[in-house]
Amino acid sequence: MAGSVTIEPDGEGFAAALSPPIPSLPERQWFANAREARGTAGGLRLVHGLTKIDRTGG
Repeated sequence: MAGSVTIEPDGEGFAAALSPPIPSLPERQWFANAREARGTAGGLRLVHGLTKIDRTGG
């Protein structure tokens, strides 16, 4: 499956968003810090073959 997971600032935390959505997963997940968001994105990249896009500036 081709697609991406994007990590970006969202309010007071960070979000990891899937594009296109994967039916068995939430389209967007929120995290308190960038490290948690990057960890989730890395796992999704490995399991689903997604491209990871990091827009956190770090």
